[in-house]
Amino acid sequence: MMKNFKNILSSILLSVVMLNASVTTANDTLMIRPLDSLPYDWGKVVELKVIDEFVYLADENFGLRIIDVSNPSRPNQVGSFRTPGAPSVIDIENNRVYLGGSGIGGWSNNWDFQISGFYVIDVQDLANPHEDIFCPVNNITSLEAIGGTLYVGCHRNRLEDSTLYAFDITNPENLWLLATASRFNVLDLIAVNDFLCVIHQGGLATYHFDNPWNLRLSRFSPIGSSYDIGAISGLRAYMAGYNSRFVILDLFSVDPFPLIGQYMNLPSRRFNCIGPWGDRVIVCGDSVGEYGWNRILDVSDPENISEIGDLPTTDRLEDIEIVDDIAFTAANYGGLKIFDLNDLNAIDILGALCNPGYVNDVAISDHYAYLANGGCMPIVDISNPEDIREVAIFEDIDASSLLIRDTLMIVEGNGVSLFSIADPLSPRRISTIRNGDNFPPSLWGDRVVVGSGDFTYIYSISRIERPALISTIPARSVNSILSGDLLYLAGGELGLTVWDVSHPGSPRLTTQYRNNYAVNALELIDTLLVTGWGYYYGGGPGAIQIFNTSNPGNLREIGYLRLEADVAEIERKDSLLFLGSESEEMAVVNISNPAEPSLVGGYEIEGNVASLEVVEDIIFTASYDKLGVYEFSFEPNSVENKDPLPKEFMLSQPFPNPFNSITTIRYSLPETSSIKLSVFDLSGRGIATLASGNRIAGVHNAVWNAEGVGSGLYFVRLEAGAKTMTQKVMLVK
Repeated sequence: MMKNFKNILSSILLSVVMLNASVTTANDTLMIRPLDSLPYDWGKVVELKVIDEFVYLADENFGLRIIDVSNPSRPNQVGSFRTPGAPSVIDIENNRVYLGGSGIGGWSNNWDFQISGFYVIDVQDLANPHEDIFCPVNNITSLEAIGGTLYVGCHRNRLEDSTLYAFDITNPENLWLLATASRFNVLDLIAVNDFLCVIHQGGLATYHFDNPWNLRLSRFSPIGSSYDIGAISGLRAYMAGYNSRFVILDLFSVDPFPLIGQYMNLPSRRFNCIGPWGDRVIVCGDSVGEYGWNRILDVSDPENISEIGDLPTTDRLEDIEIVDDIAFTAANYGGLKIFDLNDLNAIDILGALCNPGYVNDVAISDHYAYLANGGCMPIVDISNPEDIREVAIFEDIDASSLLIRDTLMIVEGNGVSLFSIADPLSPRRISTIRNGDNFPPSLWGDRVVVGSGDFTYIYSISRIERPALISTIPARSVNSILSGDLLYLAGGELGLTVWDVSHPGSPRLTTQYRNNYAVNALELIDTLLVTGWGYYYGGGPGAIQIFNTSNPGNLREIGYLRLEADVAEIERKDSLLFLGSESEEMAVVNISNPAEPSLVGGYEIEGNVASLEVVEDIIFTASYDKLGVYEFSFEPNSVENKDPLPKEFMLSQPFPNPFNSITTIRYSLPETSSIKLSVFDLSGRGIATLASGNRIAGVHNAVWNAEGVGSGLYFVRLEAGAKTMTQKVMLVK
């Protein structure tokens, strides 16, 4: 189980941000308090060690992860230790893990270099590993702990740098440097019998163990090529590298070690690891640095090496250990993968523990939170919001977004699939709606709406095992709402569209609304449609617009609120809207008066708010690098507003500006006035009158629909008695 990093902070009373949208606007009080969080980073497993029933993982983006594999089909993380920087090598002896890397210590105080070295970590209590000591050593490439001595291999930057160190680790809290050597740039260190084998780019060397105070070179066998990796089993050394060359050396013979076999037909020149296994060897590499390959070689006759199979994975395997016909692999971004090698004709994945990726979405069911986490789905117990705990990880899934209704879960990842969560800790796949890349789906009764590319599809799931396509709409949708026979689609930069789907085979467009911003989120409240807007690529200012949908063919804006951040997600709780953003902000808007929505507060969240859910008085946020849990309270004050009215006559910049066909103009009046709000072209000709007559003191909105007006520069002028103010606005079609 992933260690829970609690981050319980003191309560934060957020200052109330009011827009004075109406003289009766309440002076509301909003409080948001963080309760707990679970961090999730893109893991990258690069090396592992198998000891008894546990696997110790070196994770570049996390540190040390300890996995219980007593049941290989259900590996379970039982402990972890986070490091400031990236580990790359690991070894273990006597309940101490030695975890090293070139940047494992993080950055220096001046941020001018990364700190190389190794940690000594006490793992006697697997659930709570703790640091004994950190030892700085430059450019670490390998660690080998044996007999109370830790050997550290390195690359050197300067000719005088040492590349092999021996430390006395009999007292792990007080290390002693015994000796150094500097002949080879070390790729790997392996203890064999009475010798320390050093694999380097030019070949293989051995040092005697008899006196760690004196690193004495025993034998050196140059092979004449550049090698990447090596492994030793029995009295054979296996190496691979330059020109796709795999070679076998005999360690039994006298100096130099003779070459007794080679194989030249491996897929690429880039090798990551070798796993010896009786008379067979698994060699792993990658061709382009992303997708991996592996080959199982029969080496029973070194002079006639042959390929006999491969592991069923395209992951980049960075390390491999084989124990009793079970292969434990460090699958880079794929996490830990375990393979059953008993039948080479049908190699099975026994189990896997994925690397948690970005938290893209969160869905709540009872007291569990399900996270869309890239290549897996963590399940978190939220019964105590101040102490949330990961209780399971569902591996057989590729999740980017989640949607739950009762015991049905819809998962969008590499396709859209239906799962049963009748057993909340063991989701069961029921059927697949469609494959490929899609936008997050929505569920309305027995209809599922899925956007993909420039089309939107409606599926019937009345027969849940066999979903049926019933309608295809030629419009993009990043968010959708199906209400009766009307389908509302948020099409990003393509704007908002409304479709009549009373005849699913021939959907009909009833309304299209566009401006220079992207509509990303929708919320339907009776006859009110709330839309969330922002820049095409996230970030920057945004807005919500509220439409009356009584006449679907002519949506009428009745409310508008400009915000400092874009709106990517909308969740409603009573009269409050909780808005997620690509700009590390969560805003809260009161729409008790839809004509004058008001911002009542917000909360800055580290990481973009990819998704959020509100359950009673708890907010759950998926902010890429963590699941966040917050408590909120809201106290509306219904007394007459005591805040001061606008102090000055003001005509604000139209928004958006430039615009495509519709823009909103906000103006402020310090006292009740007779006003006229007009639009003129460059010649001074009147184009439209947006408002006229008496208006009470306060802040007001007006909308200019320039559907029948040509592109160009226009002037918006506000007149109130002797006062006049003008703003420029650009219409672009």
